[in-house]
Amino acid sequence: VLVVGCGVVVWLVVVAFLCVFLSVVMTVSDTLQDVMASRNFPFNLEERLFGSRLKNRDPEEKAQLIVKKLAYQLLRCLSKLHAIGVCHRDIKPENILVTESGEVRLIDFGASVDLRNGYNYKNNFTLLDPGYAAPETYVMPEDTPDPPPATIAALLSPFLWLLNKPDRFDVYSSGLVILQMLLPRMRNRSGLREFNNAMKSQDYNINLVRDSGRGGLGWEQLDKSAYSLVASMICDKSKRISADAALRHPWFLSDLTNVAV
Repeated sequence: VLVVGCGVVVWLVVVAFLCVFLSVVMTVSDTLQDVMASRNFPFNLEERLFGSRLKNRDPEEKAQLIVKKLAYQLLRCLSKLHAIGVCHRDIKPENILVTESGEVRLIDFGASVDLRNGYNYKNNFTLLDPGYAAPETYVMPEDTPDPPPATIAALLSPFLWLLNKPDRFDVYSSGLVILQMLLPRMRNRSGLREFNNAMKSQDYNINLVRDSGRGGLGWEQLDKSAYSLVASMICDKSKRISADAALRHPWFLSDLTNVAV
C-alpha cells in the first residue's frame, strides 16, 4: 500500500488515502498506457471524455481535441499536486488513470515527495522509470542536505521551491507523455527510447532532434502550437515552464471551452 505524505498527522493521511483508494476502486478506470496501446487511440476515448461523438469535426481535429483534453487534465492534476508542495516523481502512462466518466487521475505515489516537510525525500533518489526521467535526474540538487525538523522544513520549503523548481521534474515527464499521445510512433517503448537517445545526443535540444528527423517520429503531424507546448516542457530545467504556465498555453486556450470541463 502506497501513501502520499501530504499531511502532518498520520490519521489524516490514512483517511485521505482511503478516500482516494475507494474512489478509484469503485470507478471503472483504465490506465493511459492501456488505452494508448489500442490502434483506435485516441478515438477510443471520444465518448468517455465528451459524453458523445464529436460532430462537425474531421478525424484530425477530433484526435487533436481528445489529446488536448487529456493533456489539460493531466497538467491540472500536476498543478494541484505542486500547489501543496508535492512532486510525484514517476509520471508515466502506467500511472495515469482515465476513469469511465472521463476524469484523469494520478496513481502510484510511492516515489512522491512532500517538500514542505521532507517526507520521503532522499537527495540521491532516482526516478523509478528512466524512460520518463528529466535530464537533471533528481528533483533537488544532489548537494541538498537531508530535511531538518518538520517545523523548520515548513518555513524553508517555499524558498527551496522557488530556488530549485522541483516541480519541473514532473513537467518534463508529462511533456513526454503528451508527445507520446500526439505522435503514434512514440507510443511504444522503442519509439520512446529512440527519442530519448536522440535528445541525449543533441544535448536535450528538442529543436535539433526534430530537425534531424531521427527515428522518423512524424514531427510534421504536430501543429506549431502543440509543438511549442511540448518544446517548453521537454527542455533544460532552467527554461522549462511550470504546470500552471502550461495550462495557460495558447494550445489550450484556443479550445478552452472544450478541454477545461
